[in-house]
Amino acid sequence: MNPEITPLVPVLKSYWLAIHVAIITASYGFIGLSSLLGVLALVLIVLRNKSNQVRVTGYIEQLTTINEMSATVGLYALTIGTFLGGVWANEAGDVTGAGTQKKHGR
Repeated sequence: MNPEITPLVPVLKSYWLAIHVAIITASYGFIGLSSLLGVLALVLIVLRNKSNQVRVTGYIEQLTTINEMSATVGLYALTIGTFLGGVWANEAGDVTGAGTQKKHGR
């Protein structure tokens, strides 16, 4: 076995890590989908003319509704994931900065 490979530090053994990373990654997916839908809506706005205005405007409205829902879900998930990251950090304690409180007199 390679001597450079060492066991994981305790903070990475927490189950909060998997929960935090999964929720944050899912939120990035929703926000990414929202950005793609926004670009698609902008392309449709540019391509809209008098002959296809009614049909394309309907598509733009539908895309905008889906975009808003996706962005809302993504931002809520990002908020929850960030909060759970704080819970994870709180549970982990002062693993990397042991003695920091003593140094700074806190």
